[in-house]
Amino acid sequence: MSTKTKSSDPRKPEAVVKFVPPEFDEDNADIDWVGFIALIVGILGVFKKNKIASWVALFLSISSVITSKKSEAEARNGGSLLYVYFFI
Repeated sequence: MSTKTKSSDPRKPEAVVKFVPPEFDEDNADIDWVGFIALIVGILGVFKKNKIASWVALFLSISSVITSKKSEAEARNGGSLLYVYFFI
């Protein structure tokens, strides 16, 4: 086997471009429709005392938290983590 030395490394450190994540614009963000529907169904479940609607709202809110993007959570200052604390 041949041993490679540092001088035979084909990579060029000066050609490396550092990744910069795109800025998240909260004003132009898409609405989280699953979370919005969970909110509406949850309110209806409480006002109408409907257990099925409350369970559906719980399922939709958990799925909204799980599928949310990390950039959205950072833009909301950890707002989605607040839902997790309520469940615990």
